[in-house]
Amino acid sequence: MSVNEVPERPGPTDKIFLASAILLSIASYNVAEVLVWILSIFRHFRGLYFYSCLITNLSLGGFIALAFIALFTGGSATWLLVLWALVYGTLSTAQILVLYARIHLVCPHSPRVVRAVRLVVIITSVLLLPPLVICYVYTSQTPSFVTTDSIIQRGILLAFTVREIAVCVVYIVQAIKELGTIAAHKGQAGKRVMQQVIAVQSVVTLLDVALIAITWSTPLSIQWGITAVFYVVKLKMEFAILNALKTLSRSPTKLLPSSRSTGLQPSP
Repeated sequence: MSVNEVPERPGPTDKIFLASAILLSIASYNVAEVLVWILSIFRHFRGLYFYSCLITNLSLGGFIALAFIALFTGGSATWLLVLWALVYGTLSTAQILVLYARIHLVCPHSPRVVRAVRLVVIITSVLLLPPLVICYVYTSQTPSFVTTDSIIQRGILLAFTVREIAVCVVYIVQAIKELGTIAAHKGQAGKRVMQQVIAVQSVVTLLDVALIAITWSTPLSIQWGITAVFYVVKLKMEFAILNALKTLSRSPTKLLPSSRSTGLQPSP
């Protein structure tokens, strides 16, 4: 996703230019909408989950703004490349922290899983973010490095995406494990919520896989637009999962057959 790859600024009638501008515009509208959701749904503006959602949304807005600048100007200035690296690094880190915060919520009895995910997030961020910034800065000063830089940046993007897919898989497994009993006590409503949570998280994983394929097979400006749309879709799906978990917690508890025979109420 190297902004340095832009060979020549496309004209306003170019199909790729128009397609990218439309995708970025759609993403911009949705980013504004999600910001309103965040400020209205969360009652208390604190906690890792709130801040990771907020920072993801704001950094996505910055990504879209820089993509528009690069789209209309060709985007080779050093300051733009540095900002691009910082914004994309922040976006990737905040997105994974959203998943980590959710795992923290659904795994109160699995501290080892939470610690393992936290360690993966810290190590990968420390190892991947500095090279990303260095590549952008070095390429702005050394144009001959563009080809190598593109390969490195695609490798870093692949690592970010694989990390997110791995954490998504961990979340699905832990959600089935930790929430399965609760869902069983909630009857059909609980089963529907569990199916919705797993389905939404599976779609997010498929979007990550599709993003890898798009990165290696489409023009750069189209990549910007598709990446922005994918990220905002994933953020919107986050609220679908949040609403599903709220529904699960509020739905009435049903007595299991074993409970009816003993007359005991199952513990939540």
